[in-house]
Amino acid sequence: MKRAGNIKSLLLGSISLLIMGILAACGADPASTAGLPTSAATQAQSASQGKGVTSKFSVVPAGAAIQKCLPHARGEVAVLSDNLNDTMKFNVYSLAPKQKYTLFVTQLPSKPFGISWYQGAIFTDTDGNGSVIVRGILDAKTFSVSPGGATTTFAPTNQYHLGLWFSDPEAPFKLGCEPGAKEPVVTPFNGAHKAGILALNTSNFPDDAGPLSKIKSSTLDVTEAQSQVSVQGERTYSFPVSAAGSAVQNCLPHARGEAAIYSDGLNETMKFNVYGLAPKQKYTLFITQLPNKPFGISWYQGAIFTDADGNGNVVVRGIFSAKTFSVSPGGATTTFAPTNQYHLGLWFSDPEAPFKLGCEPGAKEPVVTPFNGAHKAGILALNSGTFPDNAGPLSKVQG
Repeated sequence: MKRAGNIKSLLLGSISLLIMGILAACGADPASTAGLPTSAATQAQSASQGKGVTSKFSVVPAGAAIQKCLPHARGEVAVLSDNLNDTMKFNVYSLAPKQKYTLFVTQLPSKPFGISWYQGAIFTDTDGNGSVIVRGILDAKTFSVSPGGATTTFAPTNQYHLGLWFSDPEAPFKLGCEPGAKEPVVTPFNGAHKAGILALNTSNFPDDAGPLSKIKSSTLDVTEAQSQVSVQGERTYSFPVSAAGSAVQNCLPHARGEAAIYSDGLNETMKFNVYGLAPKQKYTLFITQLPNKPFGISWYQGAIFTDADGNGNVVVRGIFSAKTFSVSPGGATTTFAPTNQYHLGLWFSDPEAPFKLGCEPGAKEPVVTPFNGAHKAGILALNSGTFPDNAGPLSKVQG
């Protein structure tokens, strides 16, 4: 797998252009917001700027031990919403220098954390500062679901919190962040499931009302936002997605898609293109454990609105590689060990659309599934079912 030396700089530069472009489109001054200056406020603040909405909030040290060993540690988050997806910039300051940290979207801010998935990674500079930009569904519609499968079954469940872990268990132990411990504490919160302790979190928000629940939709057009990003460099991996079964093949005979993934060594950018779908329709993209029913553990990654020809695309950013996984160490909903999600599925957001197209032969009313933000979506349109259940396409990407 090729990884040219300039891919990282090209990707980071192009993703930064996305952030700057959205800020400019929203009427904000990129120079004044790019650094995300710290705020004493512990509640998310939303500011309408033209057609866009920028939401900002703080992340805090995860307990007294972290406050003592890293007394200036803090973080700031800005989420920039378009009318389909969200772009998040997560900045950290005064952490341990030259260390990798892993970012998770979590159900709870503190132990037992609940349902959580691996969203991104940060490597700090010599001052302990760093940042990551991720893109997907990072707002009040953020959720996971598992309709069935060998691992667990649970109803649609929101994840509204963020947590940042030390990737190396030795780092916090050597810093004295684990008083009384005779050896490093190991947690499952990195790609190898051998991370350190939690460094920063959103415990400044209530357990049942994390900051992502405060983020509102925007009228900023997704094409206006995505026109600012120009992914350059060599593809790490690309693969097809296909019609999800014979009924979809019959009602949409030219339906197909392609995903291209680019890696910078810490995070991945995925461009997901679709062709020949129903025109002028919203579709929802999920990362899934299985390509077909019962789908297993799945989370809402992004949304697409097709043009008059039934074509569309979405650009998302996060962890889309062999390290993609979710975990639930405990909580009221479910408990499960680290579990990889290597497949993609694209659903009709409106149940009426496939029904009217004849994609549900024999059905007397539209089939309703939980695969959109309101948990009232239509049937699966495209998936990665050409890959084995236990070896989906994301497993081929070595991030």
